[in-house]
Amino acid sequence: MSGRFFYGFRGSTFVPVAGIVGASGLVKLGVLIVFGNACVFFFNLSRYHGRRKPGADAADAKAERLLLLGACATWALLALSALLYLGTVSARWYPLPDSALYRSLAESLSSGEGYTYWGEVPSHALPGFPLFLAGCMKLGLRQVWQLNTVMALCGLGLCWTVWGLTRLLVGRGPANLALAAFAFSDQTLLQSHYLMTEAPFALLLGLALIC
Repeated sequence: MSGRFFYGFRGSTFVPVAGIVGASGLVKLGVLIVFGNACVFFFNLSRYHGRRKPGADAADAKAERLLLLGACATWALLALSALLYLGTVSARWYPLPDSALYRSLAESLSSGEGYTYWGEVPSHALPGFPLFLAGCMKLGLRQVWQLNTVMALCGLGLCWTVWGLTRLLVGRGPANLALAAFAFSDQTLLQSHYLMTEAPFALLLGLALIC
């Protein structure tokens, strides 16, 4: 795979979905999800049409169809975003300067050495994200792909939070568009697979806005 969209995953091993079914399998699975949602939509459409009284207003029937279409689009987008973010988890670590610092601090914390970097307490890094990574390591998530999976889950949760917040403010239709634009952005995808603070912080901020 090449190109700007998958720049951060070039030459990597995909875990866990892509490592099992391969890239072509991911495409087939995505098509299957869309096809399944379409089947559910038409099934529900026929069921509601059969329940509708003969004298019902045509506008009500149109509104029902639009509601069903919007719901199916939502589930399809949620499923495809989950497939994309979890299917592109990499088993490689990309040692950006901040990422290296956070990981080193987390390893020091999880091993009982305290909040130290090469034996010294860093003055330019807050302990929040290293503590989060250290907690993951304490739970046994020490492999690179495991930590990357945690970050991907944060990014995926952020995408769904964007949908939920937009849904509360302006409705389902704009929320679906916001989810599609945000979740399938190359920058959102890349930042959700690095050991960096952006995805977890944005997720917490989004959840705080919803709550």
